[in-house]
Amino acid sequence: MKKVRGESAEVETIAASHFSKSARSGAPPMAPIRLVTPDAELIRRAVEVRASYGIPFYDGMIVAAAERARCGRIWSEDLNAGQEYFGVTVANPFH
Repeated sequence: MKKVRGESAEVETIAASHFSKSARSGAPPMAPIRLVTPDAELIRRAVEVRASYGIPFYDGMIVAAAERARCGRIWSEDLNAGQEYFGVTVANPFH
C-alpha cells in the first residue's frame, strides 16, 4: 500500500483522537470512521454551506463531508456548539 504523506498523517491524527476521547470518557468507542474522498460535488456542497451559514470554506468542507457520510454530529471547538448545518449538529468536545 502506497502512503500519501499528507493523507496518512491526517488519518492517524483522526484515529488517535477517536480512541483517546473514548478512553478518557469511559464511553464505548465511537462509531467507525468513514473516509470521504473530496470531489467536485463535495466542493460545491461546501460552497453552499459557506453561502448559507457564513462559515469558512474549509469548515464547510468538514460539514459537507459529514453530511455525505451521514454523520449526525461533528466535534468541533471552532464551530458553534448546538448549531445544525444541513442536518449535521456540532458538539464541542471540551464541554
